[in-house]
Amino acid sequence: MTYKVCQAIFSTNRIEYLTKTLNSQILLDSSGCEVTKIFFDDYPTDRNDFQIEKLVRKYGYEHVVLHKRNVGITKTWQELFDFVKRYDFDYIWHQEDDVQLLYRVRFIDLIAILKENPNISQVQLRRDNWYEFETEPIGPSEHDQIWNQYRIERNNPYFWMMASLYPAWIAKEFDRPNTKVIQVKLLSPILCLKRIILL
Repeated sequence: MTYKVCQAIFSTNRIEYLTKTLNSQILLDSSGCEVTKIFFDDYPTDRNDFQIEKLVRKYGYEHVVLHKRNVGITKTWQELFDFVKRYDFDYIWHQEDDVQLLYRVRFIDLIAILKENPNISQVQLRRDNWYEFETEPIGPSEHDQIWNQYRIERNNPYFWMMASLYPAWIAKEFDRPNTKVIQVKLLSPILCLKRIILL
């Protein structure tokens, strides 16, 4: 079966971060998936529209949305969901413009985790601590579950788009009961680079 994936980036006109993010997407393995790419930038101040559009199109983003004024995260998210509703997507790969992948990530693996756990709403890639209040060490935990080459950390209370895959039905209904979130960490040595960490 071929899964239809909407691959989205939310950006705030930070070309230096975005370039590294786009370069690292070579590590996104979309085998077994039909991918449609959409890019949103919500920071028009001092933005060079030609430069940013040329950059993202070079990486295969066929849909480019450059807001003429800052509308905020909630409206941008709604725009993405409205886009998803117009197509027959199965899943959404959603990330910010400052996420640098360190290891190969297979969409098909993340999809398998969601399919085997129908009460889970999202699979997130684990990131390094960024804020001062984040003090829990990053790394393998005795509470992690092993699934193929992944460590699974359950019960993250936040639904977010840092770097995650979730079912497209979420764009169509916001109140599905009994959903939970898990985070996925690769079984590799810890390597921190910018805001994302894959173990």
